[in-house]
Amino acid sequence: MSPIDLQGFSYREPSTQLDSLNSAIRRSGGWVLGKRTLSVRRIVLRVEVQSRDMLDLYAAVLSAGLELTRWSHLALAERCTCRLHLTSPEDQRQVIPLCLHISFLGNAGIRRPPEVPS
Repeated sequence: MSPIDLQGFSYREPSTQLDSLNSAIRRSGGWVLGKRTLSVRRIVLRVEVQSRDMLDLYAAVLSAGLELTRWSHLALAERCTCRLHLTSPEDQRQVIPLCLHISFLGNAGIRRPPEVPS
């Protein structure tokens, strides 16, 4: 199964946001498989979660303070709806891969060069 691409953004300091997000994902039953830094303001997390824990992961991502795009909300809501129709234990244990693209907005965590007095 190809990963579901999700996009989110945060105004928080990157290390603080990533710590709370990693913790929330683990508590909800998900696994963070990898982290790739694209730039100072962009990071990609590879995450997996079982179908039965999809709703918990969705709530955890939001409670960690990450803002999602409209498309990402729709994609997660669709997976949560699909999960309601999985009746067999094998289907509920199906692993869903996610690719979470995070952009950090604002000046939090971005170092500026010191100003030289004139």
